[in-house]
Amino acid sequence: MSKKIVLVTGGFDPIHSGHIAYFNAAKSLGNFLVVGLNSDSWLTRKKGKSFMPFQERESVISNLRMVDLVIQFNDDDGSAIDAIRVVRKMFTTQTIIFANGGDRTKSNIPEMSFKD
Repeated sequence: MSKKIVLVTGGFDPIHSGHIAYFNAAKSLGNFLVVGLNSDSWLTRKKGKSFMPFQERESVISNLRMVDLVIQFNDDDGSAIDAIRVVRKMFTTQTIIFANGGDRTKSNIPEMSFKD
């Protein structure tokens, strides 16, 4: 069976039941869920501070049964292109699905070109 990698990204600060539902829905799209977790510096730029430090968020999320891998990333442009690049380098031949969360729409996601 071909592995389908699903990537979700966010700060998840603090992690809550809506995030759990998001992870479950994303995992149903494939068979390996990668959570791209924004850094503390990204949260500080977005919200002025972080509520839960990265290590705590990573620990909680990596212990959720539907999550297979947590990676850290730090974008400067509001996109998740850096996380997508990391995942593509890790999984060079697998299908990768990027699953946006409920707080993202066409108007607040910058479109980026991506070449393997």
